[in-house]
Amino acid sequence: MHTFEKLDFIAWDCEGINEGMIDPWTERQKLVLIGNSTGAYLYNDKGIPQPERLNWILNQKFPSNVRHVFFGGNYDFNKILEGLPAHTLKKLHTNKHWSHFGQFAFRYRPRKELVLARLRGEFDFQKTLRKQADGYIRFWDVIGFFQSTFLNVMREWLSPDYPDFELISSGKLARLSFAGTDRDFIIQYNLAECRALVEIMRKLHSQLDRTDLRVRRWDGAGSVAGELFRAKNLRQAFYQGKEKIELPPAVELATRYAYFGGRIESGFMGHYEREVHNYDINSAYPFAASQLPNLNYGIWRHFDEIHSEDQLAGIDPLSVFRVQWYFHNERVYYPFPFRNVDNSVIFPKMGERWIYYPEVLAAIRSLRGKDQLRIFEGWEFQRAAGDKPFTVLSELYKRRQDMVKVNDPAQMVLKLGLNSVYGKLCQKLGWNEEKNTSPVFHNLLFAGWITSYIRGMIYGVVSQVQNDVISINTDGIVSKSPLPIRLTAEKELGGWTVDKFDELIQLQSGVYWLRKGKHWKERARGLGRVTGDGENENERLISRNEKIVKRIQTVLDAWDAGTRQIFFPVKLFVTSKKALSGPNWFPRWGHWFIMHDEATGQIGRALELRCTGWGKRRLDQSPGRGRMVPTVAAGNVEWGGKFGKDDPKRRDLGAVYELPWINGAVAQDDDNEADLVAL
Repeated sequence: MHTFEKLDFIAWDCEGINEGMIDPWTERQKLVLIGNSTGAYLYNDKGIPQPERLNWILNQKFPSNVRHVFFGGNYDFNKILEGLPAHTLKKLHTNKHWSHFGQFAFRYRPRKELVLARLRGEFDFQKTLRKQADGYIRFWDVIGFFQSTFLNVMREWLSPDYPDFELISSGKLARLSFAGTDRDFIIQYNLAECRALVEIMRKLHSQLDRTDLRVRRWDGAGSVAGELFRAKNLRQAFYQGKEKIELPPAVELATRYAYFGGRIESGFMGHYEREVHNYDINSAYPFAASQLPNLNYGIWRHFDEIHSEDQLAGIDPLSVFRVQWYFHNERVYYPFPFRNVDNSVIFPKMGERWIYYPEVLAAIRSLRGKDQLRIFEGWEFQRAAGDKPFTVLSELYKRRQDMVKVNDPAQMVLKLGLNSVYGKLCQKLGWNEEKNTSPVFHNLLFAGWITSYIRGMIYGVVSQVQNDVISINTDGIVSKSPLPIRLTAEKELGGWTVDKFDELIQLQSGVYWLRKGKHWKERARGLGRVTGDGENENERLISRNEKIVKRIQTVLDAWDAGTRQIFFPVKLFVTSKKALSGPNWFPRWGHWFIMHDEATGQIGRALELRCTGWGKRRLDQSPGRGRMVPTVAAGNVEWGGKFGKDDPKRRDLGAVYELPWINGAVAQDDDNEADLVAL
C-alpha cells in the first residue's frame, strides 16, 4: 500500500462524433477516441468496437501508486461499457459485486467509479478477482470534488492564463459537432484536457494532504466528508464504541415522518423590473450541524401536550412533536411540510405531522388571529452534558475564512468537507443488504434536524414579510425589498449575506434569471447549460449572455401570447440506467436523445407557464411581461374530525420517509444516476 503523499494521477477522457440518426429522435454518438495523460490513445474514426476498447485499456501497465481519473465520467463510463448485452447491464446495476461478460468482469457505481478486469480463466469465487486477472483498472469520477464545469475548475485551480486554456475552451465548444475530419484537433484537445486534469488533481491532492484529510476514495466531496468524520471523530456523537446508538422505536418512527430536504418554493411568478434582494445563509447546513449534541450524554423523554411558547422554551431543541395545525388567515407561505403517499411534498394550510422543534417554534411565533396549532405529544432529548462534537465545524469554517483572505487554495478542500457532512448523515447509498443496516455515517435524526433548523430559520424571516418574498431556495430568500435580517461585515458561520440585482424573471420554482447591469445570472437546472461562442474567453462570455437574453425573450413572448407551455431545446445523453427502462430505450444507450412532446412532436423540454395545482403551488392569475403575480399553496390535507381532537382513527400523518434497510426498496435516490443527463 502506497502512502498518501506518494500518490499520482493519470487522467482519461473519451471523445465521440455524431453520425446520423438511430431513429427520428436519437442522434448516433460514435466513440472514436480513448486517451490519457501519458499521451497514449486509441483512435478509430469508424468507431472503436467491443472488446477492442476494453482490451486496449487493460493491456496498458501503470505504476501501482497511480489513481486513474475522469472528470464528469458519466459519458465516458457509458461509452466504455456500451455494447454489453442487456442482461449483463442489468446485473451491473443490481449487483454490488462483480458482473461478468465473457472474459471480462465489471463493477460500476454511476457517477463514482468503474472497475474493469480481464480474467485468465473461469472465475473462482473463493479467490479475489485481482489475483485472477491479467488486466485490472479502477477509474474514479472526480467531478464530485468540484461540482462545476471543467472550465470553471480550471479558472479556479489553474487560472485562465493556463497555457492550454483557450485550446480546451475551444474544444469544449466544438465537441458537440466533431466530425471524422477533426482527427488531429480531437487528439490534441483530448491530451490537453487530460494533462490539465492531472495538474488539478495534484493540487487537490496537495491541499488534502495539508489539511490532514487523506481520502481513501477519489469519487467526490463525500469522501472528504467521510475522512472528516474519521479525522475529527464526528461519529462519536451517535456511536457508543463501535455500535451505533439505537433510538427508541417511537422516536425513530417520528424522525422518518419529520425528515424533509431543503425547501424550494416560489410565492410569486412573473417579471419584476425593480431591485431584488438575494439573501443567503453562510454555510447553512454546517452551521445547523454545529448545534447538535452527543447522544451518549442524555436520555429521551416523552411528554404530552404543550400549550405555549414559554413551555416550548424549557424543552431541548433536539425534540420532535406531533403537531396539528390550521391557519385561518391566508398566507403566501405556510410553515409545515407534509409528505403525500406518492412521496410528493407540499406545505399545506392544515394538517398533522411529526415536526422538529425549530419549525414548530417559528410557526408558533407566526400565529395570528384565529390561527390554530396544537402539540399533542413529543419526544425530547434531555442532555446530561453540553458536549457538541460537531462544533469542530465552526473551527474549520473559521480556518477556511482565514485561508480565503490570503487566497490559500486549501480553503476549497475545507469547503468540500464542510458542505458534505449533511450528505453523509442522510446518505442511503452503501447500506448493508446482508445485515439490513444503514451506512456507517447515516443518522436521519441529525440530518432531519439540520434541514428543519434551516427551514425554521428561513420561515422565521419569511413569516414577517410574506408578500415581499418572491421565492425560498433552500438556504436563501429572494425578496422584493430589504428584509429584517442582521447582516455582518465578516462572513460568519450561519450569518446572512445579500446580493442585489436589477431585474428578475421567475418562471418556476428553481427556474429563474437575475440581472445585474447588463449581465444575467441563470438558474435553470434541467434545461441544459448555455455556452457562448467566440475566439476567446471574453467573446464567449458576451455570447453566452446574449443567448440567455434570447431565452428570456422567449419566455416574455410566450407570456404575451398567453401560451400555456414553453419549449427549451434540450438534448439528453441516454445512460445505462435509462437504457434498461424499456425496449425502446436500449438501442439509444450511449447516444443523444432529442427531448420533444410525444403528442405534438414539438422539439424541446416543456415547462408550464401556469402552475396546474398538482404540485406545491398553483396560479390563479397570469404572469407576464412587467407583471409578477402571487401563487397559491396547493394540495391541502383534510381530516374528518374536529380540530384539536386527537382521534387515532381519523389521524392522517402522511407517508414516512422510506429507507431501503427498513422498507426493502432500493431507494438510493440520494446518490442515484440520473436517467437522462442534460447536455
